[in-house]
Amino acid sequence: MISDKEKLQIISHLFDSENYIIPALIEEDWNDLFKFAQKQGISCYLYYSLRQKKSENLIPEDWQRKVKLQLMHYSAGNIKHIQELEEISLAFENAQIPIIFLKGSHLAFHVYPSPSLRPMGDIDLFVREENVQKAIDTLLASGYRSNYFTLENLKKHTRHLPPFTRKGKKSIELHWTLIQPHFHTSGTEQTMNWLINATEENQFGKGRALVFKPNAIVFQLMLHIGLNDGLRSSLKNLTDLTVLIQRFQQEIEWEVITNRILETSFARPYALVGWLANNMVGANIPYKFFQALNVEISEEIKAAALSRILHFSDVGLIGPLPTLIPANLTQKLVIVMKYIFMSPSKMKFRHNLKNNWEVFTYYPRRVFEFTRKYKSNVLKTFNPDEELLDKSQKEIQLREWLER
Repeated sequence: MISDKEKLQIISHLFDSENYIIPALIEEDWNDLFKFAQKQGISCYLYYSLRQKKSENLIPEDWQRKVKLQLMHYSAGNIKHIQELEEISLAFENAQIPIIFLKGSHLAFHVYPSPSLRPMGDIDLFVREENVQKAIDTLLASGYRSNYFTLENLKKHTRHLPPFTRKGKKSIELHWTLIQPHFHTSGTEQTMNWLINATEENQFGKGRALVFKPNAIVFQLMLHIGLNDGLRSSLKNLTDLTVLIQRFQQEIEWEVITNRILETSFARPYALVGWLANNMVGANIPYKFFQALNVEISEEIKAAALSRILHFSDVGLIGPLPTLIPANLTQKLVIVMKYIFMSPSKMKFRHNLKNNWEVFTYYPRRVFEFTRKYKSNVLKTFNPDEELLDKSQKEIQLREWLER
């Protein structure tokens, strides 16, 4: 069975090099590679890359059949998706509210070779802060609904409203900023103003909406993966960078991007995202990008970042759990209590609570939810095996490096 490192090397070369000689893999290894790609959301793009090299016959018949069915499923879903984007863009156009379609909706229909190569979840859209209430009213008038929220409280803790849902439609995340509030500085504010103005109009069915220009979308994707998601992303998000660079390599101005990154004072996560994209999915980010950011990334941090991407869905590495492993019993109790008994303001935000009295009645529920979600993982921290110790050590090391 091929190792995760070997899988990444094969995927990176397949996505990058036209003349790459595909290694001779046995059927079991191909099956293992495609299972890995499926989990990471890139099996369709991996199949596409092999087809571009006229090597799809190397794929086991079972996986060829699975991926072809998946492509048909995505293609059918994309017809409905573009209709929803058209409907949304026309509704906001009628309300005279400019919107920016973010991430998947733009990438799938205007950047990837085919929309079916880019799996999509919800619909992310951005409006300027002064238009948020009008945007909420527009979505409500269009039949969407959301959980209770207090807008001013949300602005302290997050960058978008709770999902707006409508039966038979994809959920919508309405953003008023593109960076988490705790990262806001005078430098990021200036950069965000540049970002939301670096747009152009594009067609979505019969509707039109704004999308980011090449420099801006590269910057925004790296911001999303490195800062907002804290590198807790699958290979699908990194592959977005690969496809963008292949599509717009003549238009991307790396000096502009690096200057904007340096304005934010958050060069570390951007440099690490760039390194990951180059080494995991063959993104071809130029050396001058890393030279301009001037961030030293040790082999230990690279290994920790790889681990976080590879185990992006591992509940045991999220939240307070990694810090519990090296802690003694007293420290474990303190860590758990801090996690459960968060501040009233944050509690109201996290659970969309209306009144202060609800916060205090919710704490027992937090205890129940923590126990239900993390019980088995917490128990493992009392007698961790070597693999868990290694993963947690890498996770803690990466957190500390990113927070410096």
